[in-house]
Amino acid sequence: MGRQGILFFSYFQVKWLNKQLSKLWPYVADAATIIIRESVEPILEEYRPSGISSLKFSKLSLRNVAPKIEGILNNTSKLFNVIFSVYFECSSNLLM
Repeated sequence: MGRQGILFFSYFQVKWLNKQLSKLWPYVADAATIIIRESVEPILEEYRPSGISSLKFSKLSLRNVAPKIEGILNNTSKLFNVIFSVYFECSSNLLM
């Protein structure tokens, strides 16, 4: 088997990781939708103008387009100190 990443402008492309993220995305999107709804709706209610009876999401979905990891840079400066810089691209079809 070949290398797991290809060096590209100092970042390693991780197609294998994007493939796994795409497989997991429906589950991640469902969980994130719940978290967003539970954390954002109370804030909306807190700052709701007096003339509006409620502010809630009627429909919220992160849909089926997973974010894409364009590259990962591994910065190892000291023993046991590894820093990963991740470059994301998100072209989601978010529905609100």
